[in-house]
Amino acid sequence: MTTKTPLHATKLPLWRWIKAMWLMLSSSKGVSSVVLGRWVGVPQKTAWRMMQVVRELFTVAEWCAERLTGFVQVDTKYVGGAPRKKKNVKHRRGRGTPKPLIAVAVDARGFVRSQPIRSESAENMKAFFQRAVHPSATIVSDKSPAIAKLATGCAGHIALDHSQLQFAAGGHHSNTAEAFAANVERVLIGVYHRMSRQHLFRYVGEAACRWNSKEEVENQHGDKTGEFVRKHGKWAVADLLVHACGVELRRTDVGGVKYPGEPEPLPKRLAFRQRRAQKALRESRPLLGPSEAALRALVKERRRGLRLVPMASLEVGRPERNRLLGS
Repeated sequence: MTTKTPLHATKLPLWRWIKAMWLMLSSSKGVSSVVLGRWVGVPQKTAWRMMQVVRELFTVAEWCAERLTGFVQVDTKYVGGAPRKKKNVKHRRGRGTPKPLIAVAVDARGFVRSQPIRSESAENMKAFFQRAVHPSATIVSDKSPAIAKLATGCAGHIALDHSQLQFAAGGHHSNTAEAFAANVERVLIGVYHRMSRQHLFRYVGEAACRWNSKEEVENQHGDKTGEFVRKHGKWAVADLLVHACGVELRRTDVGGVKYPGEPEPLPKRLAFRQRRAQKALRESRPLLGPSEAALRALVKERRRGLRLVPMASLEVGRPERNRLLGS
């Protein structure tokens, strides 16, 4: 029953998975792994892995949804709270910030499409536009030059100049897209407290799938009223499980999830060393502390008959210093 699905080879009862999906869809801003483990009856690490599996299913469901039509609001959002204050350090804002960036598209009914992007450029947003926005749509956004360039391939573009306090034009605005972006921010601050770049697409997919879990109200004659209410939990889980077939996930050696054929992730210590080595290679500087680097430079120059580094700059003991210098 669970073969070649996100629950492939699971040892947990199926009702625990259904309950976890129900709770994650029913909450307004998500639920932490600690609370979910307590409600479902599993350890925190098991609950975290279950949530990663369900988030992957959320993301697949969001990516497989139809493209948005009509008037579509498009906006971008840097995810992350205010940086910690440091002495004599000025944190950049806007496009200069190192925080991750997500793109958001919302239609007139309130259905959203969102995903992380590398930067706010037309080249990086093109794939998101092709997936989320139908060419027949009319784009509503701010004065972003990247969105304006991509909107040329759509039916029209309404640009709002926020710097001139123009937030609506002809009844069209981008408030719904900004509301979803604010919801993602509240999910980060109030529930998860941290979203790594590696798993950000899963967290955004979860927020988008939970936002889209609604249905249109019908009147007594069966006609659509244009009003939407939150979908009942059992129907939301049923619609989610439609996308389970083919989404085959495996448990990794370090407690995460991966698709079959993907390499095993490195343990945390080895992964940290690899990232540190890659960062040092990018910055073209040695992987040494200041004292160790100065000591090796002094020994190298001393062997050449030079002495360019003062002894006072070395933070090593006298016996070690004498042994290295041969004195």
